[in-house]
Amino acid sequence: MCLYERSGGEIVSDLLTRAEAKQATILPVDDGGPLDWKIAGWLFKICQEHQSVFWYGHDDKSNALGLWGRRKVPLRLVTMVHGWVQKTWKTRFYCAFDKASLLRY
Repeated sequence: MCLYERSGGEIVSDLLTRAEAKQATILPVDDGGPLDWKIAGWLFKICQEHQSVFWYGHDDKSNALGLWGRRKVPLRLVTMVHGWVQKTWKTRFYCAFDKASLLRY
């Protein structure tokens, strides 16, 4: 099973195609944005129920959630760095936050 954090309610069609080819179930998780941390409890509960092993983060929020979740579920953390754009105070903050998380991945 794969949990897919999404905004806007859509799943990337290529992701669905690849999951179907591997016979993997995708469970979409609607994310309300950077300040929506309500999803954390639900994500960790699903990870515990399915005895998840890996957490794949891809941005500042999912990386932080992985660190937080590892306290509740024994997860191996994996991430991909896409690159940082530091044009505003907000993106500089997100980048610094993400870099701090990456030290534990």
